[in-house]
Amino acid sequence: MAECVLHGVSMSAGDDQYEYTPLSEPDEIRCLILECGSGDEPLSCQLRSFRLGEKPVYEAISYVWGEPVMNHSILCHGRTLKITANLHEALRQTRLPTERRVLWADSICINQNDITEKGQQVRLMGRIYRQSQRALITLGLDYISTIHSGPAVAIIRETNDMVQQTLATLDGGWNTFPFTHDDHPLLSDPRWQSVGYLTEHPWFERGWVVQEAGLAPDAYIFWGHDKIRWVEFMRADIWIILRARKIRTQFNIWVPYLHVDLFDLRFPHESKTFYSEQSFYMYDALDTLDVARSLELGDLRDHIYAFLSLPQASHLLRDLDISYKKPALDVYRDIAIWYMKKSHDLVFLHYVDHNEETLGSDFPTWIPQWHFHRYRSTLMWRNDPCITSPTNQEELTAVVIKNSILQTRGFIFDKIEFVSRIFSYDSSLEELSSVWTSFSQYRHRWAYRTFSPMLAFYGTITNAATLCDMELGSTGMRAIDGTYMLRLLGGTALPDEPGLDMFPTDAQDCNIDEMHEHVLKYVKNRRVVLTERGYFALVPGYVEKGDLCGVIFGTKTPFILRGTARTGHYKLIGDAFMTSARSLDDDHIYPFYLGGNEFYANEDWLEWGLEEQDIFLC
Repeated sequence: MAECVLHGVSMSAGDDQYEYTPLSEPDEIRCLILECGSGDEPLSCQLRSFRLGEKPVYEAISYVWGEPVMNHSILCHGRTLKITANLHEALRQTRLPTERRVLWADSICINQNDITEKGQQVRLMGRIYRQSQRALITLGLDYISTIHSGPAVAIIRETNDMVQQTLATLDGGWNTFPFTHDDHPLLSDPRWQSVGYLTEHPWFERGWVVQEAGLAPDAYIFWGHDKIRWVEFMRADIWIILRARKIRTQFNIWVPYLHVDLFDLRFPHESKTFYSEQSFYMYDALDTLDVARSLELGDLRDHIYAFLSLPQASHLLRDLDISYKKPALDVYRDIAIWYMKKSHDLVFLHYVDHNEETLGSDFPTWIPQWHFHRYRSTLMWRNDPCITSPTNQEELTAVVIKNSILQTRGFIFDKIEFVSRIFSYDSSLEELSSVWTSFSQYRHRWAYRTFSPMLAFYGTITNAATLCDMELGSTGMRAIDGTYMLRLLGGTALPDEPGLDMFPTDAQDCNIDEMHEHVLKYVKNRRVVLTERGYFALVPGYVEKGDLCGVIFGTKTPFILRGTARTGHYKLIGDAFMTSARSLDDDHIYPFYLGGNEFYANEDWLEWGLEEQDIFLC
């Protein structure tokens, strides 16, 4: 049968079926030339191949793939090409009425049946979006959008204008953008409800869209009959998050934080006016993969591949082989081993997360499984140095044996004695108070002598962190801390114990509610435990009585380990936040946490005469 080849599409004469012609150059891509049209007119296109080095002019589509059912069609070079309903809707929404439009859409411009090509094209995704004219974020046209797109776009534009006008009056210093007064009309504007409907769109739950919106030189959201620039939307969102949180909670406006991180990276001089210098932190590669765990991705391998083009992870892209022939768990193993070799530390262990299935499987417990998501916040303080061996602080000794066992150095220093229930995001303050009451029967064994044990308990459930972005000042924050501790105690006044006299107890209920939300970020799916040495700790939910507490050199906090039948071999359950028995210093009777902080002597174990040992993680 005769065969013709047209711009990257191979079609057999005499039927409507076609085959993709393989791309021959490392930087070659296909673009879709969408013919003009409107309304219900059939979609028609051509597929043509270009080299990115030739600087082709095109726009990149960002949309929700949806169900992989090819129940719609487009005429491609005059022949029928089956596509999904969502791509059909996206092309209709972006089609121009009187002229062609050159587009790039992954599901049609990449041969999805060729996994070798798919890996090669995924490696180019960052370049594809960076070199596009703009990204077209197509959210479709439905009943909700026809009602709410107009009000949503209007309030976003008004907020964007307000933010830009305010920025023009500032000197660009840290945390100089003014906080919003309670009577500000924007706080109660009912149009925010329409924005809430916008952010409920499934597009915001997708993982791939982070780079699609964040890497393109410009981007527009198309929703209903309206459109708005992505940068305007994000500027309004950052104002809501950091200066008008009431809007976020009242109208349920939630945008994945990776979008915020990319905006901060792109506009640092603007973003710094919303943050204190101490609280401003840009994600690294591990943080990026961790935060992305909550996003929707159809292929487990894409929990890595979808984020390799982001600036935070670009060094991964240079070194890792992108292959859809490799099982997902092997991809996760590659990331762990690569990180250990490149960083010369074991910080990736802090991102281990488990359930009953993963703990019972044969896959090594020390390798993070990036599709698994149980925690909203990590327990380590990122800027702290790693814990090192007192006898060898220069060299990290860690070896992977047979691709499954990680040989490390450290020591075992404690055992879990009492465990609370597993907390959820719906847990009440009273539930936390009941744990304190249960702990009280072990009071004679508590390690805390130089300050109130309540301070140690409170530090444990808050991860020793406060709401530093609230405009309350140190006195206001101490009042929140004091009032929250008072409710944990269930009393009418704080007891006369060292350190508690610095805390007022007159905070407003709304601030206590916000503090409790902050606490729940840390305790969700975790337990509070008491150890045999009398230490309080926040640990993974699957920790059991009898599990061991250990220090692994090259990490930042203690870890919870579970013994196996082989001496010296342990399953890694996860990291722990343990409150030190030492106060910050003589002038500040306040606890710190066990770890490697360079400013405070909080390595309590140095006084216990423990010997280093090999710790084999399996």
